[in-house]
This record gives sequence, C-alpha cells and structure tokens, in this order.
Amino acid sequence: MRIIAVALSPVTPNLSLRIYRQLGYTDQQFHAVTWSDTKWGGLKGGQVTAPPNPVFARIVTDTEAEGVPAPEKKVSKKKEKAARNQSSIGA
Repeated sequence: MRIIAVALSPVTPNLSLRIYRQLGYTDQQFHAVTWSDTKWGGLKGGQVTAPPNPVFARIVTDTEAEGVPAPEKKVSKKKEKAARNQSSIGA
C-alpha cells in the first residue's frame, strides 16, 4: 500500500496522503518521499499503523437503502440454450 500511495500521489494526492497516514507516517514524511523510497521492504518492522478506515466512500443504491434485494440478472437466450444442451448431453 505504501508503494501504491506513492505511485498514485501525482494523480490523487489527497487519497495517497490518507493511505500514507493510515500506514503511520506523517504529512511531512509523505511530502518528502520520492520514487526511490519505494523499494520493497521499506515499511519497517514494528511500524505502528492507524486504525483502518475506508479510503473510499461506500456507494449506496436506492434498492440497498430500502432493504430491497437487487434484481436478478437476466440470462441471455444463448446462455440458456447452452445450459440446456449441456444438461441434455450429461443425461
């Protein structure tokens, strides 16, 4: 996650900073990091991390909010026919 945070920092600096904070780093450490600091194993043993929090907000659809189960996906006629052929072959 540390390497991903550094890699994404030019595109999503706020997201990367939130990830870096959860890994137990300060804002100053985040702003001072360079690509050469992303070698595997850079997270020291015993590093105290912050309690995990989602970095993305959950998207709740109207049906989820009302407690209605999501509608079932429709099966295409092609797949339905293939399933029937498979069951008749196995019988």
